[in-house]
Formats: sequence, C-alpha cells, structure tokens
Amino acid sequence: MVLEEYLVLLIIAVICYKKQVINFYLALMLVYNLHILVHIVQSLVLKSYIPGLFLGIVSFGLVGWLMCWQIAAINWIRVFLFLPLVVTAIVANLVLIHQVDHWKN
Repeated sequence: MVLEEYLVLLIIAVICYKKQVINFYLALMLVYNLHILVHIVQSLVLKSYIPGLFLGIVSFGLVGWLMCWQIAAINWIRVFLFLPLVVTAIVANLVLIHQVDHWKN
C-alpha cells in the first residue's frame, strides 16, 4: 500500500509539473501531509513503526519547505477550492486499495 501511494503521488506530480497546476499539487500535498501527521500520531500512540513513516516524515518536511519557498506563487484560494476534490479522490483511493488488499488476503 505504501508503494502504491508513492507511485500515485509521483504520477500526479509529473502531470502537475507538465500542466503547470501547482495549486492542485499543493492541495494534494496538504491532504497527504495531514495523512502523514495521522500516521505519526498513530506511531506514537501504538509505540510501533508504521510502514512508510520515515519517507512520509521526510516528504512532509520537504513539501513544507517547498511551500514556504514558493509562497508568493501560491494561489491559496485555488488550493482550497481543490481540497474537496483531493479529499474525495484520496478517500476513494484509500477505500479501493483496502478492498484490493482484503480480496488478496
């Protein structure tokens, strides 16, 4: 499941770069970073390692830095307008991947 997340993010990153839609990508990364924060809390509460946690923490920091670096170029209204679409897509992907994992086992 972790590999699938990173592959989807990589594909979307390339598409956003080619189409120059940074605001959609930033909305995606905001939701992704929220997802990483949930895993960090989960790891602390369960006192265990969560797969992909290290790379998630690294990407969380990197995306935060990139957002600060590009703050002048960000149209926050567009970013927030994209959020409902991004949340819906991520939840749908999460449900789908868990169903596929359930069917495999």
